Amino acid sequence: MNIERFYRLVSILDSGNYEVDLKNLQVISKTKGSKSYNKPMKQEVTNAGRLRIRLTYNSVRYEYELHEIITVKLGKYIVGMRCSFIDGNNKNCHPGNLYWSDKAGGRIIINRKKSKSVKISDEDVKFIRDVKLTKNRCNGSNIKRLADFFGVSESYIKMIRGNKARRKIKTTKENKV
Repeated sequence: MNIERFYRLVSILDSGNYEVDLKNLQVISKTKGSKSYNKPMKQEVTNAGRLRIRLTYNSVRYEYELHEIITVKLGKYIVGMRCSFIDGNNKNCHPGNLYWSDKAGGRIIINRKKSKSVKISDEDVKFIRDVKLTKNRCNGSNIKRLADFFGVSESYIKMIRGNKARRKIKTTKENKV
């Protein structure tokens, strides 16, 4: 999902017209006066086997996949990354079944617990430098999310991104030049 789609989904969810039920993994319409008021939205299966929901915002209909809606609602969405399913079942959108990977190398980020002695591999350093960082108005910055995923401080992520830590490791962008 690109940044415009992401901000649009945040606006749609913040508008109060829809409520996300994380227990039953449904989106409930809260638009008064509509036929579907207080009813779960219809879920369709895409060609890729993922669940899709159509949401209306400012009289325009937008399509989002259920796992995108759930991750944005939980505040766990990382722009520029792809959300995938651990068990391989594209219809199982339970938050515990979702993980992040980048689009280029398929690198998997696993939500690690924080510890005092976390070692970040060279591949992780390359990934941290290559990932596109954005700041959004509802969930903070991706630096905080990356720090949480890797179990390190935000300042260490900033040092890696600024080449002040682990300088010898070249990113994929630097290798192409």
